[in-house]
Amino acid sequence: MDRDRAAVLARRARFVAAALAGVTPAFAARAEAGDADPPEDAGATEADATPRICLSPDDIEGTERPCRDEPEHPDCALPIRGPQMPPHVCLSIAPPSTNLEYQHDGFYLRIGPVGGLLGASAGDESASGLALGAELDAGLTLAPGVVVGLGGTFLRSPTSSDSFESITLWQLGPFVTVYPSPLRGWRASLSVAPTVIAIRATGEDVSGVGVGGALWLGYDAFVAADWSLGVAGGAMLGFASAERSDGSAALRARALALSASLLWH
Repeated sequence: MDRDRAAVLARRARFVAAALAGVTPAFAARAEAGDADPPEDAGATEADATPRICLSPDDIEGTERPCRDEPEHPDCALPIRGPQMPPHVCLSIAPPSTNLEYQHDGFYLRIGPVGGLLGASAGDESASGLALGAELDAGLTLAPGVVVGLGGTFLRSPTSSDSFESITLWQLGPFVTVYPSPLRGWRASLSVAPTVIAIRATGEDVSGVGVGGALWLGYDAFVAADWSLGVAGGAMLGFASAERSDGSAALRARALALSASLLWH
């Protein structure tokens, strides 16, 4: 009985040793975790096929060979595998990336055009018009679905008002973007940032630095593992003060805008 049990244990040891000899550390960890479902890659070329470990009957059963004391013995040579000796057992291990869903995490970089309606006032005078601009945001994912970073948005409107020739709005500061589900694309972004309002007027140009903010709601659709195309709509507000020849003036700017962006996240 002890001799039979020892033979069984020896066969098991040879099986495990032969299997692990061809497994990389990453694949071995997956095998130890029990994730041994083979992928269905029938018909794949040799270069694209899933990594496999094939064991012959000699690998499993073993033979009486003097390999321990005489490593150079002819019987210790590795068996020749080919059509005349088909494998007895083949193990297939799925790559770690199989069936992983895309999700928003890691480094965050967004760039794209912005367009909408921009209005501003300086004292009692005001004007509005169509505006074009751009946005650039960069940040890091600090928690699942939560991005914190630094971003900037620029809008400029050539107005047709008798008082103003153009309005420019700059915002540059911190932002927070929240994805309710990192596996989906819906998002909300909020920023409170230093704001520059510049108005070119027929009589006198005015500009000032103040504070403002923006709120964006949008959706980022995955087109690759880390790339998304996004659309969003939002509102921007800015407040500043400026000195004029007739005294100080309060500057206010507001915008309703749409954005289209390319996102790495």
